Amino acid sequence: MSKRLNWNQLLSNDRDEKTSKKERKQKWDNRIYSKVDFDKVCFMSSFRRLQDKAQIFPLEKGDFVRSRLTHSIEAMTIAESIGNEIINIINHKEKGNLNLDKNLLKNIPYILKTAALIHDIGNPPFGHLGEEIIKEWFKNNLPRLSYHNEENAKMLFQKTDGSGNNTLEKFMQGYIDDFTKFDGNAQALRIVENLQNICITKNGITNGLELSYPLLATIIKYPFNPITKKTYNDEDPKKLGYFLSERELYMDIQLKLGLEHRRHPLVFALEAADDIAYLCSDLEDSVKKGLVDFKYIREHIKSAMDDAKNNGNTQVERKLLSLYNLFDGENHDKETMFYKIQINCAHIRGRLINDVRTEFSSKYNYIMNGTYNESLLTSSPFSKYVDNFIRKILIEKVYYSEKIVRQKIIARKTLYGLLDIFVISALNRFGSDNKDLSDPLHNLLISENFSNICKYNIRDIVDKKQRLYYKILLVLDYISGMTDYHAIEVYNIIR
Repeated sequence: MSKRLNWNQLLSNDRDEKTSKKERKQKWDNRIYSKVDFDKVCFMSSFRRLQDKAQIFPLEKGDFVRSRLTHSIEAMTIAESIGNEIINIINHKEKGNLNLDKNLLKNIPYILKTAALIHDIGNPPFGHLGEEIIKEWFKNNLPRLSYHNEENAKMLFQKTDGSGNNTLEKFMQGYIDDFTKFDGNAQALRIVENLQNICITKNGITNGLELSYPLLATIIKYPFNPITKKTYNDEDPKKLGYFLSERELYMDIQLKLGLEHRRHPLVFALEAADDIAYLCSDLEDSVKKGLVDFKYIREHIKSAMDDAKNNGNTQVERKLLSLYNLFDGENHDKETMFYKIQINCAHIRGRLINDVRTEFSSKYNYIMNGTYNESLLTSSPFSKYVDNFIRKILIEKVYYSEKIVRQKIIARKTLYGLLDIFVISALNRFGSDNKDLSDPLHNLLISENFSNICKYNIRDIVDKKQRLYYKILLVLDYISGMTDYHAIEVYNIIR
């Protein structure tokens, strides 16, 4: 049986220091370690790119709807609020624990703030839709990409009908999950660990932000044992928490923080902050875009009230009634409605944050034992009803609206076009005897830093599967780092 999680270990200032000299702080620098992480992230190029990545409305030219950047900032403020509440909860629950280092607890709000800022940096162009398109492309094309002897063919790899035994799907068994199950969370870990602050010298390469392990553990939403491929609870992971390229880092984090493939407790808080931020902001933006009105929201709240009443949950019914009354049925002018939806969503956020605080406190022992595997938001009856009716509104009126469907078609065409060109090109780079059989013009578009990372990773690798793995990662590093408009721009150049 695994031991109970320990806050002194969970918040220890361990990090992957790749450089020969340890990170040094000036005498005048009194920042706690988590503030150092926060400051690094604020100046990170991948964080800045979020300003041109969609939240809910892809390719939106108006300036009042959220981007991934504004969503991340809003999630940050919610995460900080929850973090401050968690400190109070820990002090109460652990009041008899004389070994608890209370100074370490001061890092919790900054860890959550910083995790909220970087939780979406691994998302490809067009957000979660982009993730699905990338997974779909690899599932469809790995069975069709075939190896050809370079003496008899111009290219080492090209598309075929998939009838032979030399397809990538068959050849790269053990490596393809990172592509067919591509996930922005795993890519975020890869970005901060390998794709930032790249410096190439005659002595080799240094890269990565060297962020603290408590922060990195907080963005690993789906930990799993790389040997058994199972979670701590012996279940299949819902998604990839990390790629094979970051497996050693993941294992070191597990060891140093004593996690044993359990979620860091702050993961639950970050997940709740993210959900609260996007549910409220997506609802607000949908009203401002004219896709949803107050009458429609009231209908859904009334349906939730009726359900709560039928289930005998009068307390939840009363809480939902207070929300129902906020969305009065009067016809408002545009400015008044914009103002009221902002006020109403702020009210909802406050109620949900309070429920998350209550749930973290009531489920504290399960969380610290590593046996809690629910959502803090939806394990509260009231918050679950709110979560459900907002999601239902967004599905019915927003996610499949005509404008968004049109933009989704553009997104699919763009990412398919980019992957069609760049995957085959990358597979034919850095060939045997250093022969490069790819299109040099396409290669020039890929970041030189990313190309150098790929060359560095495969420099001593003999295993052909592993070499191909890093070549495909090169493409995903490049494409997932693009903003929405830059992806379209590059696609228009190469098509």
